[in-house]
Amino acid sequence: MPSNDTDRAALEYLIGDIVGRDLSAAPALQAKIRLVLLDTAACAIGSMNDPVVQQVAERFGTLSPGPVRIPGTDIDTGIADAVFVMTMAACWFEACEGVASAHGRPGL
Repeated sequence: MPSNDTDRAALEYLIGDIVGRDLSAAPALQAKIRLVLLDTAACAIGSMNDPVVQQVAERFGTLSPGPVRIPGTDIDTGIADAVFVMTMAACWFEACEGVASAHGRPGL
């Protein structure tokens, strides 16, 4: 859960932006989306401890340094590279929630 009102407002804005509509009338759906996003982020950051994921992140940081810190590391790279690394990391251990029949990861 977000730690304060500012964090909660930012997360709810992100959720609304992702789904493209106001979810205030659907609190159960809003809560589920929040959990999926947080679960996916936690899986991605947790996967940064794996040596292979670390090597990929370090390579991107070396090849294209930029202003974005890859969460869970001290590596700065460009936004597209950070997104790539975090997307890969979110799926690394297949621990994040997904729609099995669609082979998807809704948080991604």
